[in-house]
Amino acid sequence: MSTIKNLIDIASDANQRKEIRSGLALTFGKLGADGVSALPVLIEMLKNADGDLRQAATIAIEDLGEACASEFSCLLLALRDQNNYVREVAAKTIGRLRENGASSLPILIDLLYEENYCVRQAAAESIARLGNNGLCVIPSLINVIGDAQVNVRYAALMVLNDLNENSISALPHLLNMLNDTDGNIRNAAARTIRNLAQCIVDKHRA
Repeated sequence: MSTIKNLIDIASDANQRKEIRSGLALTFGKLGADGVSALPVLIEMLKNADGDLRQAATIAIEDLGEACASEFSCLLLALRDQNNYVREVAAKTIGRLRENGASSLPILIDLLYEENYCVRQAAAESIARLGNNGLCVIPSLINVIGDAQVNVRYAALMVLNDLNENSISALPHLLNMLNDTDGNIRNAAARTIRNLAQCIVDKHRA
């Protein structure tokens, strides 16, 4: 464990060559539970002006995946970080932690109204991965499906689709989305409506 701590100290040293720091970041991502202690350093790397360091930190956090659950409080803090990219990566990571992730829903809902569309999209996608834990966000999702960015609208539609018959209150808005200027959005809205109708029929037959 002391060896990992030494590596973390090296990775956090801004005077070290970026090749060494990015290499260590990628290594932490491969260590699973043993590499999670490096998460605070990886999150700091996401703020770095150097694209290679940011990319290495992103890959490492993605590789750590569910192991990040042991440092969940660190991810929650990252959701409130001033850096857009940090919030985006944190939101995506939390979406993979279904058991812990539900407690982050209030923050993810706030992120649906972020100025940065990448953050909005990451929040919507994470809520989708949290499954039925996302029921309380339906009113916010109804607002987001009118977002100016196609990717954000699409992510919100995917959440509503996954919520099945629970998204019935969104039906009038889904019908409006059939007239969206983007073909993928129209198709996603139609698919969500069909799924919603089928869920209602199946429930009635049961």
